[in-house]
Amino acid sequence: MTRVIFYARSAEAHHNHVQSVCNDESLRAACRVRNQTPPFRALKSFNVIDCLPPDCMHDLLEGVMPVIIKLVVDKCVDAVFFTKNQFTHQLNELMLARNEQSHCVVKRH
Repeated sequence: MTRVIFYARSAEAHHNHVQSVCNDESLRAACRVRNQTPPFRALKSFNVIDCLPPDCMHDLLEGVMPVIIKLVVDKCVDAVFFTKNQFTHQLNELMLARNEQSHCVVKRH
């Protein structure tokens, strides 16, 4: 079984991510920054990490679930239930809603 470690995001790390996206827009997805100038940014004593309530569903769906899915898919590929290419092809064939991404690839490390 692969060991996975999750790190809590700090206010400083979030600020660095926002700054990185301001310098290079292509980092938006990697840094998980949705808006470079959020409305809360003008409030001097407010930071989104410490002041907003935790969003457990967001944490689960974007944090834990991708790791679980990757581990399950890796085990299925190792057990030769299907190949990575077959899995990716089936994902590409899915009819997704307009606001969802249409291209997904499971990367093996």
